[in-house]
Amino acid sequence: MRIIHQVVAIFIFLVILLGSSFDSSHGQEDDSQPSSESKNFTGQWNTNWGPLELVQRGSTVTGTYVHDQGRVRGQVSADGKTVRLTWSESPSYQPPEDGGTAELQLSDDGNSFSGRWGYGDSLEQGAWTGNRVKTIQTASGD
Repeated sequence: MRIIHQVVAIFIFLVILLGSSFDSSHGQEDDSQPSSESKNFTGQWNTNWGPLELVQRGSTVTGTYVHDQGRVRGQVSADGKTVRLTWSESPSYQPPEDGGTAELQLSDDGNSFSGRWGYGDSLEQGAWTGNRVKTIQTASGD
């Protein structure tokens, strides 16, 4: 009987030990702060032009936004903090009336951006700002 008690005690000890080593949020999304790996432009953003969803793969950023069924595509700077985008909107998706350029700078904590946009090659039209709503998990290797 004593051996059974020792085995049970060892089993309980192992369960407690192993249980405390697992993160209780395993498998759940963390919408609060992006990890250092996710301090990029990938995510859902609430912007002054409405909802924006971006995906960064390497140095390329693509995305869509609600205003006039907008689309963006661009390249991230070497330091990872700035993206230079071309944007386009319905109906023609062509500059100068329905397309142009934007440049967005990611905040140090990765939870907001600020920048400028304009028609054609200009950045003179106005501000484009956003706050991260949600980090999007992309497939590994992206």
